[in-house]
Amino acid sequence: LEQMTQQNSEPHRAALLGDYLDNFNNTYRERMTQEEKVSTDSLKQLALKLLINLLFYSGSKGHQRLWLALLGKVS
Repeated sequence: LEQMTQQNSEPHRAALLGDYLDNFNNTYRERMTQEEKVSTDSLKQLALKLLINLLFYSGSKGHQRLWLALLGKVS
């Protein structure tokens, strides 16, 4: 994702990121209510934000960072 951003390339052009975005989009649309229409671009932004959070909080001391963020004590 970082490399794609540096190259000013769309994330979906990388095979792995493209598959992730497609799966996220399909799963979201299958499981969420149809009353609220969400744009594909909004879903892409949400998917990438969640992926970045997952990678950030899965690192060393990630569980501590997650709890601090949840409790609003991020410095």
